[in-house]
Amino acid sequence: MSITRYFENGKIYHLYNRGVAKQNIFRDSNDYQRLLDNFGYYLEATIKTKISDVLKDKLKEILKQKPKKTLVSIISYCLMPNHFHLIVEQSREGGISRFMKDSLNSYSRYFNTRYERVGPIFQGRFKAIEVKDEDQLIHLSRYIHINPYMANITDDLENYPWSSLKPFIKNQKTRLSNPGLILEIIGSPKKYKNFVQDYAEYTKHLLEIENLLLE
Repeated sequence: MSITRYFENGKIYHLYNRGVAKQNIFRDSNDYQRLLDNFGYYLEATIKTKISDVLKDKLKEILKQKPKKTLVSIISYCLMPNHFHLIVEQSREGGISRFMKDSLNSYSRYFNTRYERVGPIFQGRFKAIEVKDEDQLIHLSRYIHINPYMANITDDLENYPWSSLKPFIKNQKTRLSNPGLILEIIGSPKKYKNFVQDYAEYTKHLLEIENLLLE
């Protein structure tokens, strides 16, 4: 898989990045929520006002609405303490680049102001890999959704608050998740839930065996 910088409308990409020197980019729930709010806000092509200048009640109203003109459509996501994953489809020319620039620059300003620090918080530019087929798409979505379980952050993947797994299982389209394409491939929300959870448990069991053999 090669990193790409040219994005085509209608194509799907895996976008990700981590904290500089692998440091945490989220320190509490407010930080996680702020980046999710950024993603939900800046995916709208008509946005001209910085999120920091929008009143809280107005922002909540915006984030509940269905976007009208999008830069990207977010299919799924997962935020981890020191990195994040997104699967998105570009909606218009330059959409991914603008969406990521606005979202991450805004978050960096927020983070540095809140914690009284200076300098970059992300490790260079975000990485992007084109998702070329349905098989790659469904396995990638499962991979990002099981991240918190494999990292021993939670034993309850379905209720992990910083991923899109719950909307997938409930088949709920939101500003931040569009499970329709993947659920159509898998067959149903229940089948997707089993697809994710069975593999998570199997993979973790293999890791436990491997660790025992190395002791």
